[in-house]
Amino acid sequence: MNQIKERVIKYLTDHRGDLSSIRLNSAIALGMSFVYGALASVDFPGITENPENAEDIFFWYLIMAFAPKAVQKFAESGFKDKS
Repeated sequence: MNQIKERVIKYLTDHRGDLSSIRLNSAIALGMSFVYGALASVDFPGITENPENAEDIFFWYLIMAFAPKAVQKFAESGFKDKS
């Protein structure tokens, strides 16, 4: 009996429906950038002692959120499924 498993494509899955750890890591880094940015904007103690560092850390979180997925897209562009 052949049963075809239907895969649902969601945010944390790749184009084939498999779970994607890169997407999960990117979502976590994006969430951390929002939390860190919010804490820095309300003068949370410990974060705003060096405001130039807080801005740098916020942008590094944003880079960590988007760069891995972009690199993965470029790496997989030559390995398309032939099915």
